[in-house]
Amino acid sequence: MPFLARQVDFRRRTPRFYARHLALDTLSLLSRRQRLQLAHTPRVQLLCLHHIFEDEEDSFRKLLNYLTQQYQVVSYSTAVDAIRNSQINAPTLALSFDDGFTCCLRAVRILKEFGLSACFFLPPAILDCQNDADKIRFCQDRLKIAPVDLMGRDEILQLLDQGMEIGYHTQTHPRVSDLLAEHFQQEFEEGRATLESLVGKVNHFAWPFGQFADFSREAYEYLASQSYASIASAERGCHRSGWSGAQTPLLYRDPIEAHWPIRHIEYFLLRNVTQPELSPEQFARSLPVRGEETT
Repeated sequence: MPFLARQVDFRRRTPRFYARHLALDTLSLLSRRQRLQLAHTPRVQLLCLHHIFEDEEDSFRKLLNYLTQQYQVVSYSTAVDAIRNSQINAPTLALSFDDGFTCCLRAVRILKEFGLSACFFLPPAILDCQNDADKIRFCQDRLKIAPVDLMGRDEILQLLDQGMEIGYHTQTHPRVSDLLAEHFQQEFEEGRATLESLVGKVNHFAWPFGQFADFSREAYEYLASQSYASIASAERGCHRSGWSGAQTPLLYRDPIEAHWPIRHIEYFLLRNVTQPELSPEQFARSLPVRGEETT
């Protein structure tokens, strides 16, 4: 089998990994009083994951156990509705997975054990991968990762059968900021038609790679005209006051991995509460204009 099946093989343990681990151990040493104060702040937080490998199952269960004790864990659409309607009355959280790895079916099984759901953001070009060589090439060229198995039609339909939501992640997983406006629109329309022919209407979009510099204001303006309920980044943050803008909300999503120590994940989630929340205008200004230099 040419695909990686364990997280320990997917992420190499480098000196940087261990330095980061030590730094987060130190940063996560909040006092109990500070932790309780931040933990009870009403907000909506969205998590962005990519995989649950076989050696992450236990960690994922422990993470869900922690999250369900600390948050109202809701569906992705319910969380988006709370943001859009500024109805944020308690610590609220929703989960999402990007890219369509087959190992995420393991996540579905565990989510069902807890009575939870997630939104899976898919690039429908994975449906064009007819064999292992195609999948390896897509992982290397488009996702910029080591080879992992990718979902096909049957696996995507299984997500729906299990009560999961499907989001759109562009057709071929490009860096949107590299595309001219007309090329992005062509990419968008082709992929949306393919995905919706399989799963029906899709209400949520997340751009690949997820940082502000990977998107563009032109792409946002175009997507805002397409009746999406949300457009998601993978920038860290949380939503405390809802979305007051007239256009489709731009969302924070915190990228995490299930095998991380819970104290590290908790550090990021609680730190978000202390960070300034961008207004809709500031959020839009964070996106580069196509052709501008970005750093």
